[in-house]
Amino acid sequence: MVGTALLGLVLAATASGGKAARAVAGFAPGSMPGTVRYQVAVPGVARDDVAATLGALDNLDVVAGPMIEQQIAWEDGATAAMLVVTWVVRAHRPGPIAVGPTRLVLGETVLTTEGVH
Repeated sequence: MVGTALLGLVLAATASGGKAARAVAGFAPGSMPGTVRYQVAVPGVARDDVAATLGALDNLDVVAGPMIEQQIAWEDGATAAMLVVTWVVRAHRPGPIAVGPTRLVLGETVLTTEGVH
């Protein structure tokens, strides 16, 4: 499931009524010890023509991914459908971690996230 902070950003983007899709990225707790999930979410429905390129990694290794899924969330009476791309990552050593801008290609639409630290 998408992290709570990321869900809030997607719901805000959906509620703003903007026509341009916007990809948001963030970290969420991992299900395996010592891991976190790096997730990119885009409001809207799943597609078959999705390509994802992970940004530069700082102090991280990819354990699994990308995994692409459709999620529907309800928060404070608002409903949001979102396409979520997830990588499971693990730090090399204790300290700060970061993922550079990640690129999603949805058909002919190219979206790029901000970097996440």
